This record gives sequence, C-alpha cells and structure tokens, in this order.
Amino acid sequence: MTTKWVRAAAALGLLYAARRYYRNWGTTKDECQIELPGDELVKQPATRTTEGITVDASAEAVWQALMQRFDPDAEGLKPGEVIRIDPYGWWRLPRNMVLTVERVVDGSAVILRGAPPQFPWRTVISLHVLPRLQDQARLLVRNRTELRRPGEVLLIESTGPIVAFATRRLLLDIKRCAEQSPESQTAVNVRSGCEPNMKRLPVTLTGRMRT
Repeated sequence: MTTKWVRAAAALGLLYAARRYYRNWGTTKDECQIELPGDELVKQPATRTTEGITVDASAEAVWQALMQRFDPDAEGLKPGEVIRIDPYGWWRLPRNMVLTVERVVDGSAVILRGAPPQFPWRTVISLHVLPRLQDQARLLVRNRTELRRPGEVLLIESTGPIVAFATRRLLLDIKRCAEQSPESQTAVNVRSGCEPNMKRLPVTLTGRMRT
C-alpha cells in the first residue's frame, strides 16, 4: 500500500512539474502577465496558458504566415466564421468540433472562441504578433478557459501536454513559413511557399468553413 502511495505521489509531482513547464512554454514572465486582446472575454479563467516563440522575420511576414494558416484563399477572415479543430481527421475528433472567429485585429491578433455544443467547454484562444526588432517578432498563443464542473478541470489538466505540443508545432510551422518568405515576395509566392506539410503537422486549426 505504501508503495502505491509513493508511486501516486511521484506521478502527481511529475505532472505538476510538467504543467509548470508546458503551461507557459517559451514565454517570459512579462508576456504571461500582459493583457492581450481577447482576455476580456473570459475575465476569471479557471486555466490560463501562454505559449510563444521568436520569429526571425518582420511582424508583417509573421502575420502573412499566420493568415495563411487560417485564410489560405486570402478572402479575408471575418467574425462568425468557424475553424475546424481536426479537419483532416488525424485525432478522430467530431467534425462539428469547431472554434468561431470572434475578432481579427488586422496585423496583430486573431481571437477564437469555443463553447458548447461545438466545443467541450468555454474557451478563448488568441494568437498575437508582437513586433520586436525590424526583422524580428514574437508570436504568442494564449488560452483562457472557463470551467463549470470539477470533471472539466481534470480533463483539461490531463490533456494539457498534448495540447501544448500541438500548439508548439503550430508555432514552429508559422515560424518556418515566415522565415522562408522574404517580404519582397508577392502574396502568391508567400502562399505557395507556406503550404502546410501534411506529414509533419500532428494537428492544425485549418479547415475554415463558411457559415
């Protein structure tokens, strides 16, 4: 019995240590604490994460790469449109599991909202492009979730590492696209150079649908 308790305590300790790492992966303390567009939609989140990455490209190039992810046809992403979480069926998630575009701050932020029944819980996921130097920018993803039942907290915590790694892959893919797309290229060249690599991406938020 004692051995089981020791193992359980060790597992919980490992989960706690991992949580402290992945919940704010790649960000500074200041970036985790700053207010960003979309935060006001969930004022008292039960869980909150901020992940980030440095991109060696201008903020404009990073924004173009981000838009390629959500608006590959360059039609203009608009509030009310929906984004499938698993459009290619890699995770075998329900096809009706989607996030809704809440707001687009041109050149700066994309704010997505999820809510039942299309999403398991109430959440806001926002992506932000923050210029740093003339040829460098920060790309942040913030997740603020409102939970109403204890079981939802357990589900969120248990899936946290998977979501963190999927988010990291999304950030890395956008970084790759932005850094490989010189600003002198036309929008057509940018799009043709940044097509998602279907073999590399384990999850994607593409799969935009018109309502």
